Amino acid sequence: MLPKLIELIYDYCRTESFNTLYELVSRSNEKAYVAEAIDSTFVSSVRHHVDKLEHNITAYMGSPNSLATAQVPHRYVYTNDELGFNYCLPTRNSASSDGQIEQIEEFVGEKQCFAASYADNLASGLHIVTEPEGGRSNYWLTAVICNGQVQRGEWFEGASDKGVMTRPIWKSMSRLPMYAHAPAVDICNAESLEQRVAHLSSGLLPSDRGKYA
Repeated sequence: MLPKLIELIYDYCRTESFNTLYELVSRSNEKAYVAEAIDSTFVSSVRHHVDKLEHNITAYMGSPNSLATAQVPHRYVYTNDELGFNYCLPTRNSASSDGQIEQIEEFVGEKQCFAASYADNLASGLHIVTEPEGGRSNYWLTAVICNGQVQRGEWFEGASDKGVMTRPIWKSMSRLPMYAHAPAVDICNAESLEQRVAHLSSGLLPSDRGKYA
């Protein structure tokens, strides 16, 4: 099973060199937008690219309240009048995000195709984590539920030997050393998944390696 998945990843990434879990891909206007933001000298959450990103996210989500802050509009006074999130996204980050969201449908489509290929190539009894009914996943990190901790460990070792990066899911917070003495409820299901879930290579292809379809 693992050799088949390794070959799938090699084929998708179009390289047998080290394959990471995810790479930041710039195929369109990201570099130009970031350069524009740097030249503008603005570093705070003001100006064109911040406003543009807020508009694009609101348009994509189809809701006027996709982004909201509790800041009272004013020319120079900054104050809040209600409880809420006050996101301060720097202009340069907004510029890069502007370029990414312009391609969001293309990116999500490619990642869904790749996740479907994983599902088609998994052996019977293994389960890929798919989008919930009524939802749509971007498959940021494709996850597969292994039959047990031993099998997952074998996958990690075998994939690493072939230059393919994999990783477990995050540990439950109650199992981290700094929270060892904090109150915690029974999370047996989460703990079971923590021992069996593996993340597989899930990135997009850089522009010099084409696209996955």
